[in-house]
Amino acid sequence: MAGESTTDGRRVTAARNVEAILDAAERLLRRGDPLHVSAVAADAGLSRPTVYAHFHDRHQLVEALLARAAREATVAVQAADPDRGPAPDAMRRVVGAGWEHLARHLEVARAAMTVVAPDALHAGHREVAAVFERLLERGRREGAFRHDLPTAWLVSSCLALTHAAVASVNAGEMAPDRALDALAATVEDVCVGRVASLR
Repeated sequence: MAGESTTDGRRVTAARNVEAILDAAERLLRRGDPLHVSAVAADAGLSRPTVYAHFHDRHQLVEALLARAAREATVAVQAADPDRGPAPDAMRRVVGAGWEHLARHLEVARAAMTVVAPDALHAGHREVAAVFERLLERGRREGAFRHDLPTAWLVSSCLALTHAAVASVNAGEMAPDRALDALAATVEDVCVGRVASLR
């Protein structure tokens, strides 16, 4: 019993430390500070060995930040209730919810694009992509979305457009609000396609 309590306590402490490390890393990214282990440890109030025990290098740390952001993004788009109402309206909500979440994590997205391999980036979006896929299929059944292109291609296009919007904001080409307007309009155009001309 005592052994189990000790093990559980260690797990709780480890989980708490990981969250503290990730929170500290994100704060550093927001401030534009280098993501060094010593800086992360100092900001998190932990020792360098504790940080190294969980993350061996910057690459692992950024991957963990990306994974956490992806989990939160999935919660955000699901909370937008993609199954409610006409599919085009639901798509606007989902895109808006996803962008609102992403706008709070632009620094993580920027770091991920420079450190994480494209395959890992796509893997991180798997659950969000599944929400888009189900919504696109529903829109097709309702006659609101196009049938002439594969669903997988449309999902990839929606995610690529989101990355393009992030890149435009990071480059200072568009403000986040303007990027959301452009993203929502372009995603709708991509998903509707020729359907609009048949109405």
